[in-house]
Amino acid sequence: MKIGIITFHWAANYGAVLQAYALSSYLKSKGCAVEIINYRPRWAKDVKPIPFSFHIKSCITYLDELYKRKVFDKFRKRYLPVSEKEYVNISDLSLLDGCYDIIITGSDQVFNPDIIASEGKLDTAFLLNFTMQKGKKIAYAASFGNSFLADEYDNIYKDKLQDFTAIGIREKSGLTVLKQLGLVGKWTPDPTLLLDAYDNIDIPKSNGKNYIFGLLFQVTPESSDCIRQLGQYYTNTEVLRLVTLKDRIRGIKGIWHPSPEKWVSIIKNARFVVTDSFHCTVFCILTHRPFISLALNAWGTDWSERIKSLLERVGLNDRFVASYNREDIGRIIKTEIDWKKVDEKVAEWKMEGQSFLEIYCNEAY
Repeated sequence: MKIGIITFHWAANYGAVLQAYALSSYLKSKGCAVEIINYRPRWAKDVKPIPFSFHIKSCITYLDELYKRKVFDKFRKRYLPVSEKEYVNISDLSLLDGCYDIIITGSDQVFNPDIIASEGKLDTAFLLNFTMQKGKKIAYAASFGNSFLADEYDNIYKDKLQDFTAIGIREKSGLTVLKQLGLVGKWTPDPTLLLDAYDNIDIPKSNGKNYIFGLLFQVTPESSDCIRQLGQYYTNTEVLRLVTLKDRIRGIKGIWHPSPEKWVSIIKNARFVVTDSFHCTVFCILTHRPFISLALNAWGTDWSERIKSLLERVGLNDRFVASYNREDIGRIIKTEIDWKKVDEKVAEWKMEGQSFLEIYCNEAY
């Protein structure tokens, strides 16, 4: 069985590459020939050419993004089964019709119009409209990125998704969106939860340091206070953050674009983690690290739905902080997690995800 996967494997983002690795690795472990379709739409090019003005700030940003891209490219080349040919539009992708027994879209926010729409036009490649093979399309842990879909997209999504063999959705709220479109889906775990271990990735061992890890897309006075409170509770610890080249030039201490392998290691060996990242929360759960997940309201959007959905499914709702309160933070810090119960819920959900792929891949094949 030959399976093609279309996802955001090109993104310089830890969750994006690790979920792509996890899904492709799991399918390969089941005897499938797997290829990640190297679809890199023009709107997704994230390293802009160096400006002619040669402004120092622009140059620093350019060099920072270039280094970050190289870090992720190295991981992709080593661990992801990406197709040699690169595709940049629907016309290119149409040449793949009939090349795979099954095509899977996902995981990640491949159904989120805020991401896959460029200049007002929806990139329907992630809705698999480039192949006419009915019954050969599957979505796995796809995300709408929100709890609703704008009315203007209803007909497009309904038309493109109705000939899917099965639709696996990452967030519980996505089932409601599908229902409004007259479609049925299954709440499936992120691919990073499918694997029993990450032994095939060269994850660095602990360096023996005692630290709190703060991974935040949005740094606020509240999140900074949360980290300070942790520092008071866990004495003799340092705070690790990820930093940009601009931060380093300013003298801000931190880790400059670690590799995905190193990123997992940092989470795995932390005393405590504070984050507003979905995949950081996932790896805290997988590695049994105590954590607090903060709400993320940025760029005019509430991005917290994915974290809330995950924590609900594994029984850790109380680790999410929607509205900052020092007393709540103090309570969470002091509350130990019953990892045995969490592992049981994760194992149950993992089996559901594995069964989903086995049943519907065989049905489509």
